[in-house]
Amino acid sequence: MNIYAGKDLNSDGKTLGERVVLQLCSTIRNPDVTLAFDRFFTSVNLIDNIDFPAVGTCISTRRNMPKFRSGAKLAKGESEFLQNRNGTLATRW
Repeated sequence: MNIYAGKDLNSDGKTLGERVVLQLCSTIRNPDVTLAFDRFFTSVNLIDNIDFPAVGTCISTRRNMPKFRSGAKLAKGESEFLQNRNGTLATRW
């Protein structure tokens, strides 16, 4: 459990969601886990730097998010995949 007690002065450039996830991950004892996040906690920086396999939904305007085709609506059954230099995969469908 992580109780929010107000603004953290030592944020080190991380978002609140990243700090919460990293703090909670420090308590994981079994290294054989995969983490899943909702859009509040998911960021490219977090996925790139976390020590566990992870998946999450992400807002398309997040910092460092790969740029998909300019707003083109995908047809039914279509999907698009982009990968950054760290191997993080972004998908939209």
